[in-house]
Amino acid sequence: MNRFMLGYDDPRTLYHPEAIMKWERGEYFPPIIAEIAPTGKCNQKCQYCYAMTRVNQIEMDDALLMRLPNELKEAGVKAILYQGDGDPLMHKKLADAINTTNIPQTISTNGVLLTPAFQDKCLDKLNYIRFSVVDSDPARYALQHGCNERQHAKLIENIKYAVKVRTKTMLMATVYLEPNNITHILEIVRFFREIGLDYLVIMEAIYYDQSPIGKRKFTSEYYEPNEIEKIKLAVFMDNVNFQSEMRVRFRFPNSDMKTGVTCSTFYPGFCQGIYFETVIAPNGDVIPCWRGWDRPELSFGNLHDLSFVNIWNSAQRQRITDYILNTPPTGEECRICNQYKNNQILEQYRNRTEWANFLI
Repeated sequence: MNRFMLGYDDPRTLYHPEAIMKWERGEYFPPIIAEIAPTGKCNQKCQYCYAMTRVNQIEMDDALLMRLPNELKEAGVKAILYQGDGDPLMHKKLADAINTTNIPQTISTNGVLLTPAFQDKCLDKLNYIRFSVVDSDPARYALQHGCNERQHAKLIENIKYAVKVRTKTMLMATVYLEPNNITHILEIVRFFREIGLDYLVIMEAIYYDQSPIGKRKFTSEYYEPNEIEKIKLAVFMDNVNFQSEMRVRFRFPNSDMKTGVTCSTFYPGFCQGIYFETVIAPNGDVIPCWRGWDRPELSFGNLHDLSFVNIWNSAQRQRITDYILNTPPTGEECRICNQYKNNQILEQYRNRTEWANFLI
């Protein structure tokens, strides 16, 4: 089953040649994927959260959420990610919205509210589910997520149910290595392998100025490179010896995440991913990326006033796009960027040389 999920290394941007050709020629094309934020509310207070400082914890109105999936499909969007600056499962109409269309869809969630009742409604409509930051130990999990240990038990119960009843849905999760769990990573991997996850990404959290507990060093900075390699080797060898079908991906230490776009590293034209992806905020604003959260001046337009096609075709979108491409962030708001990999791929494609013609 995991042959269908190649993960972060897979250059998925290049699988859309028609969009790339139009991008090169400066022609109109819809985004490949739209991230919908059904709500700004969350049932946890994660210490690494990039969104807890948001002041507008509002919820998308039911009518807009219900119409969006098919409106995006008709506009030419090929996939939907339900994520945003809260946990999408906090919205009571999410399962109903997912059921309105057959466009590929996925959810990023802490998983506590992914109950059997929710799964029975719409699990088979989801291509995959990403469980955000897991651990095998309830106490460590509760510390990371700012919740009680009962939520960990609920999460594990929900994952086990999904493994049991799914017919096609891929199940993946992230693990954040911290000083209090890095020596336990082997047991964490074994725990979720035995449950039946398909894909596990092991990485480290980014604690920056806007994190709930403030800025911190990366976990990898506490360890020598040879110590990190020993940890990776132990995990990979254990997975091989077990002949596991669960794919494990290490992004630790994660140089990409560390060197994300900041005021000092920004350069004009890098953020080309905003042509291929977009975000829809709970209030209906269509924004270029996470940089636009709670910043109405960076809104392409609002879906309560205009259709998605009209917004994507608008002069205002072009004006905001030009601003994002040419104006550096004022602080660390772009330190965490879910479009960074796409930006890298497009940068490499745009700067290709004649060497690209020598395929053998």
